[in-house]
Amino acid sequence: MAAACRAILLSAACLLTAGLASAADTSITDGDDSVRVLILIRQLGHSRFESRQDAADELKQIGVPALPVLHKALDDPDLEIRHRARRLIDEIEDQAYEQRVQSYLSDPEGAPGDLLPGLDVFRETIGSDPAATRLLVDMLRAEPDLFRAWEQQTLEVAETYQSQFSRVQQACMAKQTRKAAQSSICALMFIGADPEVPVSEPMISGVSNFARYSEFRELLKGPVADTYRKLLGRWISRPGAVGAAQKMTLVMRYGFSEGLI
Repeated sequence: MAAACRAILLSAACLLTAGLASAADTSITDGDDSVRVLILIRQLGHSRFESRQDAADELKQIGVPALPVLHKALDDPDLEIRHRARRLIDEIEDQAYEQRVQSYLSDPEGAPGDLLPGLDVFRETIGSDPAATRLLVDMLRAEPDLFRAWEQQTLEVAETYQSQFSRVQQACMAKQTRKAAQSSICALMFIGADPEVPVSEPMISGVSNFARYSEFRELLKGPVADTYRKLLGRWISRPGAVGAAQKMTLVMRYGFSEGLI
């Protein structure tokens, strides 16, 4: 009897999720786990709220292995399934991202270079002392979408960079929010220094202008000044003539040798 019920469930899952099944790659174990994920995704569109919520909770517990099929579910004809799949993807990715950050915090020196986006570059140009570690974690938590887009090297990185720049620029128009935006400003400098990231001239000028705020100038003083000077030096050293005037202003103001060539 149990075997017959299991066969029926398997057949139903295959029929209901024919479009989703093609997305189940090696991230999901063959057999019961794969079938369970497919069934749970169909349950996201159940008529009962409790059933939908139970399915969402279980998929969140499954976590990263469920992501390929959840991405496929974004094209499902059922609006409720699409909506819940999108929310679950965001929640699972955020959870996995924070776990990576926590893993780095537990062993900053021993963490592999590919654990976090830009970790090798950060160690090489900024450092790995406690102040640098704190800066990296603050940036990662302030701009997770930007770091993930940069890590994946997708076309979305330019769009995400522009979106986050505009948000920070709006926040900085009010002086009382500038200090809260410092980690985001640092992230824009760090990622924007990568010549592979498309950054327009207005954005380069805008990011350079952030460094002239008194709130940022305070970071260039005191016991952690060296960390932030290295960050600003990396930004000034971004190749290309775009924004040269603003960068030269920073070179003269803060006594940097970076960017003079």
